[in-house]
Amino acid sequence: MAEGILTRVHSLRTHLDETFTAHSNEILSFLSRVESHGKGILQPHQLLAEFEAIPEASRKKLTNGLFREILKSTCTEAIVLPPWITLAVRPRPGVWEYIHVNVSALVVEELRVPEYLHFKEELVDGSAVGISSRAKDSKKTRKCRETHYSDFPQLRGAVSAFNAV
Repeated sequence: MAEGILTRVHSLRTHLDETFTAHSNEILSFLSRVESHGKGILQPHQLLAEFEAIPEASRKKLTNGLFREILKSTCTEAIVLPPWITLAVRPRPGVWEYIHVNVSALVVEELRVPEYLHFKEELVDGSAVGISSRAKDSKKTRKCRETHYSDFPQLRGAVSAFNAV
């Protein structure tokens, strides 16, 4: 019977570090194009369009590598808050990895789910969200809802019941 050898499964960040080291200029060209969109969320088709728009020589170097495979099949979105780009990657069903890249320094970090969601909230709010600001937001939402439904008398009772919950 052959003995199996267990080896460490390298994280996506480890593989990307190696790819960034080998092809830093080409990846920087792509990431700069993505960053130029400014603050926002980019979908996979937008990322692939930016990849196709980089110079032919750069694209050829990345075409058969891990970076292209991530963009093509497993990246579900990119959150851009310059100089940071965060990629949500789904390498297989039920497994998500979040990669945080600083375009200025070409530094790759792996994020946990709460950190990724915090970064996504920063995109919307423009700052870190704490419990007190969430409470303020819910009050604003309730007031907005009451204002909106005040034009519809038949819905006022429904809104009051909703706010009581």
